[in-house]
Amino acid sequence: MAEAENTTAPNWLELPRDITTNILQRLDTIEIVTIACHICCYAIERSCGHLEDIDIQFFGFNDVLQCIAMNANNLPCMRLVYCWRISDEGISAAVRNLPLLEEVDISLNMLNEDSLEALGRCCPRLKSVTFARMLCEHFGYGSENIVAFVIAETMPGLRHLNIEANKLTNNGLVAILDACPLLESLEIEACFNLNLTGRLGRRCHKQIKFLRLPIQYSEYSFDSDDDNISYGDSLTDEDIYYPYDSDSEFEVVIDDDDDDDHDDDE
Repeated sequence: MAEAENTTAPNWLELPRDITTNILQRLDTIEIVTIACHICCYAIERSCGHLEDIDIQFFGFNDVLQCIAMNANNLPCMRLVYCWRISDEGISAAVRNLPLLEEVDISLNMLNEDSLEALGRCCPRLKSVTFARMLCEHFGYGSENIVAFVIAETMPGLRHLNIEANKLTNNGLVAILDACPLLESLEIEACFNLNLTGRLGRRCHKQIKFLRLPIQYSEYSFDSDDDNISYGDSLTDEDIYYPYDSDSEFEVVIDDDDDDDHDDDE
């Protein structure tokens, strides 16, 4: 027994987060591909269907998405940020097996409206979606409401929406407000094609409990109590740069309770 205990593989899931982060920070690009992704998939597989929350930054691949889809059908929360090697096809295939998703962040990736449409059609429980873009995507392009129209058409149950630095115009914003009556929180910083100085701005203030607007409206009065409005400089300069020189990070949260306890919690 002593010999068996000495040869037992370490349980990576029990490592403190600061130690895991320190390990990942020491990996170069090749090691990230071959080791970090392997560790992430190993943790997902060991969750035995109890994965509650996964947060991946900088190194996600379609293979990791496939692993999530195969081993975490009950997953409610997923965050994939700066995962430039994840494709729309990868997202679309994965979410078919993730119908219980409620909170999703797919920001700062090379994704388009196809991923959002797949999410909306395959995940009817969606309550929170974050689809922030990079500021550099604004320059040299015209207005674009297709993202807004997809959200309006497929995500009527949203409570929170963050579409910072997207190119929607007033028409797109109206479509979202009309189609998402439960929306309580809306973040539209750096959406430079919007004009919120008139009726639409007043409607946003009246309809949305927490509203984060582009900085250019910080001096504009909506003729009412503005406690629910905040302003910001939106995405930082760091969000514009190619991400692969940054440290890689992932986090998985696993529910250790049995199925009965899980049902009671719900």
